[in-house]
Amino acid sequence: MVRSTSPVGALPGGVAGLRQIREIDGGYELPTVESEHGGIYGTTLLFQQVLVAERVVPGMRLLSLQTLFVDGGVSGRPVTVEVDRLRSGRSFAFVTLTFRQDKRLITRAEAMLTGDEADYVRHESPPPTPAQTTGWEHRDSAHWPGDGRAAPDDGPGGYRTALTLPRPVTDATTARGLLALATEPEMLLTMTDLLNLGDAPPGGIRGNVLSHTLTFVEPPEPLDGVVVHTRPTYAGRWRLHASGRITGLDGRLLATFSSTGVLRAPRTTSTA
Repeated sequence: MVRSTSPVGALPGGVAGLRQIREIDGGYELPTVESEHGGIYGTTLLFQQVLVAERVVPGMRLLSLQTLFVDGGVSGRPVTVEVDRLRSGRSFAFVTLTFRQDKRLITRAEAMLTGDEADYVRHESPPPTPAQTTGWEHRDSAHWPGDGRAAPDDGPGGYRTALTLPRPVTDATTARGLLALATEPEMLLTMTDLLNLGDAPPGGIRGNVLSHTLTFVEPPEPLDGVVVHTRPTYAGRWRLHASGRITGLDGRLLATFSSTGVLRAPRTTSTA
């Protein structure tokens, strides 16, 4: 049986197709999209992990997602998802999602879900400030189903990317999936800008994310856009590290994230 997790709403073609989930014995089957480099896009896997996690534990929302990207897989071929329910209580639930192609392990995610309760204390730093994106430069928005614009962030070495949608997304699960999708490319994009690395080779990639952690805080819906604040913290020994936060266009903190990845040196051709 093939079902969408919720109404597609504002999402166009490619991203909307990723929401088709087929139930199989003990798990699910999901589509992937073709890529130039042949591997599965990490952005799309994160989007799907959010949708599956909240489907496995109905009535709770995703609080934290910790993902390891083990293998690039083969784009355009479906992946299967094995679900291990670790614990489910009144306030929290814990599940492991394992994505495979045949017996090949592609990615594994530890998901913590929660039921929200009334505030006891409340703190947000820095305080919410609505986004002012006038004069920001156009930027490739990867798989984000809308427009992207970027500018240097306040403070040294940080960047902001504003991502807007043609129409608001009102489904909370889909909105959280889009937050996850928006964060995965940012470490490589911002480090490329910071270090003036230039474009990746045609049909290739400069590097990739190996681990990614997301924490969702405020409800994101209705979602009309986000600003991704990314601060690369280290590049060395062919490795990259970055952290960041995602705010709504109104300045509310929606999520935080951190990434660890690999940076590949340009290939050289020997003349010997």
